[in-house]
Amino acid sequence: MKLIRTVSSGDAASIARFYNYYVQNTTVTFEEEPVSEREMARRIDDITGQYPWLVYEDDGIITG
Repeated sequence: MKLIRTVSSGDAASIARFYNYYVQNTTVTFEEEPVSEREMARRIDDITGQYPWLVYEDDGIITG
């Protein structure tokens, strides 16, 4: 099943994997070191306190 849903802190590992690819292989982000799952969970909690954050899920796997 494909769906767009609100992110949860339980998605931190998947999101960190996506994000860290860009940290390590591109200049899209200003960060120089990969972000831990714990740090990503903290960011999710901080951001979703004020703003929406959506993810795309395909058969239970976050793909975007």
